[in-house]
Amino acid sequence: KNRLGWTDEELLGQSILTVHPPEVREEAMAVVQDMLAGRRRTCPLPLLAKNGAQIPVETRIVKGSWDQKPALFGVSRDISEIKLSEEKFSKAFMSSPSLLSISRFEDGRFVDVNPAFLRTLGYTREEVIGRTSVDLNLFNDDATRQAIMNLTRDQALQSVEIQVWDKTGQMHYGEFTSQIIDISGQNYRLSMMNDITARRLAE
Repeated sequence: KNRLGWTDEELLGQSILTVHPPEVREEAMAVVQDMLAGRRRTCPLPLLAKNGAQIPVETRIVKGSWDQKPALFGVSRDISEIKLSEEKFSKAFMSSPSLLSISRFEDGRFVDVNPAFLRTLGYTREEVIGRTSVDLNLFNDDATRQAIMNLTRDQALQSVEIQVWDKTGQMHYGEFTSQIIDISGQNYRLSMMNDITARRLAE
C-alpha cells in the first residue's frame, strides 16, 4: 500500500486489474487464468501506482481461504533494482566490442548474441538464435567445446586462447572467457571472446 499509494477504500471491492496499467489489463487477466490453471508460476506484468508510475514486479498467486471463504492471495515482489541492473547489463552487452553470447545451460542453444559477434563471424541473428556452437561449427576443438559445456555454477573459463571459425570458414584467434550466470532464476552461459587474429598473424 505504501509503495503504490492507494488507500484501502480505493481498492476494496475493485478488480485486481485496477492496480495494473490499462494497456496490460487484458494480458494480466490471461496470465492470471494461466496461473490458476497451473500453466504459469508467475506474472511479470507491472503494477500501477496511484501517481501513474509503473512498478516492475514479479507476482505469484496462491489459492487459500479468507474469513472461511475461498480466496486468492497475490504476492508481488518489487524487482525495480533487478530491472535497472538488467537494463544496464543489456546496454553493456549490446555495445561491447568483444564477441558476447548467452546460451542455455541445458543444451547450449544461443538465446542472444551481440552485434560484434554477428559482425565478426558473419552471421545474422536468425542464423544463430536457437542453434548451438556445434550447429554453426564454431569450434573444431572438441576439448574446448566440452570444457565450456561442462562448466558448473561455481566455475569459469578465464582468458583461454581458442580458435573459432566464421560463416565463410575463416579461422579467428580469440581470448575466450565463459561462466554461468543467473537470469530470472535460470542458469545460462555468458561467453566473451576478444578477437586477437591480427595480433596472432603479426606474431
